[in-house]
Amino acid sequence: MHWQNDVKFPSELPTILVFPFNLLSHYSRSLQLCGAIRDKFNIRFPSSSLYNKLIEKHRFNTFDCESFDSGMVLEAAKQFDFSWLSLEKTEKIFLSQGTAIRKFNPVCVIGDTAPTLRMAAEYTNTRYFSIMNGYMTKYYKTGRRIPSAHPLYNLFRFFPAAPQRMIVGLGERIKFREIHKPFSLLRKKYGLLAKRTYLDEIEGDYNLICDPDEFFPQKELPENYYIIGPLYYVGNDDERDLFKILPKNGKNIVINLGSSGNWERLKFLGDSVFNQYNFIIAGDVPFAFNRQNIITRKFINMSAILEKVDLVICHGGNGTIYQSLAYGIPLLCLTNIFEQEWNVQQLESSGLGRSINKIKDRDQLKRIIDIWINLKGSEQFKKTRDLIKINKSMKNFTELMLRLN
Repeated sequence: MHWQNDVKFPSELPTILVFPFNLLSHYSRSLQLCGAIRDKFNIRFPSSSLYNKLIEKHRFNTFDCESFDSGMVLEAAKQFDFSWLSLEKTEKIFLSQGTAIRKFNPVCVIGDTAPTLRMAAEYTNTRYFSIMNGYMTKYYKTGRRIPSAHPLYNLFRFFPAAPQRMIVGLGERIKFREIHKPFSLLRKKYGLLAKRTYLDEIEGDYNLICDPDEFFPQKELPENYYIIGPLYYVGNDDERDLFKILPKNGKNIVINLGSSGNWERLKFLGDSVFNQYNFIIAGDVPFAFNRQNIITRKFINMSAILEKVDLVICHGGNGTIYQSLAYGIPLLCLTNIFEQEWNVQQLESSGLGRSINKIKDRDQLKRIIDIWINLKGSEQFKKTRDLIKINKSMKNFTELMLRLN
C-alpha cells in the first residue's frame, strides 16, 4: 500500500466525518472503531434522533445530514425491495453528504453501509474508508447463497451447491446493475467516474473488512483492502445487578434482536416450559412478561455479562454474533433480513449456531435450547473464542489511520 506524502494538516486535530447507516448495529461498531483514534482526530457523527444519546455518551460531536429512513429500508429488505434507492432520494442524500463534507473539510470520511458516500467523497475530492462485511465484497470466495425468505428459495434449495452458486451469482449481477441505475444517472449528471454495479459503489478508496477470513474467506485482495477483523461494541456500564435479581439456580440466556428484530416472536418465553432458564432481554420489547426469571431492558452492556451467559438468542447481526463467540457462547438465531441470514448460514456450516426461524413447536424449541446451551466451553467453541479474541481490529485500524496522519 502506497500512501500519498503530500498530505498537510492544520495545527489542530484533523476532522473525520463518519456516516453509519441509521441502525444501532452500524452506529455501535463505528463508535467502537473510532474510539481507537479519538485522540488523533476530531470525529463527528450524523445527528440521529435514535442515537444522539449514544454519540454523546462516547463524547463525539455531531453534524446535520440527510439519511435513509432505516425503518422503511428494513421493511423493504424483507421483500427484497430496493425501491428505497430511488433517484430522487439518492440524489438528496448524496448532495446533503457533499454539503456536510464541504462544510467541515475532513481529512477523510468513514462510511458503514452508506450507499451514496462513494459519490459524495468523489464529488468533494475526499478520501473514503468503507467499513464492509466480508459477504458484500466483490472478492467473497464462496459466494452468497439464496436466503430462505427469497421467493425463489424453494425452487433452488435442492440444487447442488456449485450450480446454485452459479445461478445465484448470475441473478445477483443482473440485480446489482439494476439497483445501480440511479447512481449511474447521478454520476453522469455530476461529472463523476462511471461505475458498473452496486458492488463498485459501496467500495471506498480504502476498504475495511470486519469479518475474519476464516468465516467469510476472500479471494486475493487488492492493496486497498484490509481485513481488520470483527467489530463489536464494548461498553462500560456495570450490569452486575442483573444476576442479583434473577434466580440463582438457572442457566442464563441473553436475547438480543437488535434494532431490526421481530419482538412478537418472543412471546413463547411466557410458557412455563421455559421456567428453568433465566432470560435477559436487551431491546425495546413492546410487551411485559411479569415473570421472575425474565428481565427486559432497552439496552444492556453485553460485554459486562457474557462471562456468565450460557446461550445467546439473537437476530443474526454481525456484532452480536462475534461478541458472543468471543466468549465461547453458542447462538440460536431468529433472522429478520437476508444479510442476517448470510451470517447464520456461516454459523450453521461452522457448527457454532443454528436458525430457529421455522421452529413453531415450543417443546421442540425447548429440546433445541437444551442441546445448544450445553455446548458452551466445548473444544469447538474454545477454538472459535480464541480466534475472535485475537481480534486485531483496533490495532490494525489505528496503524492504518496513523499512517494517513
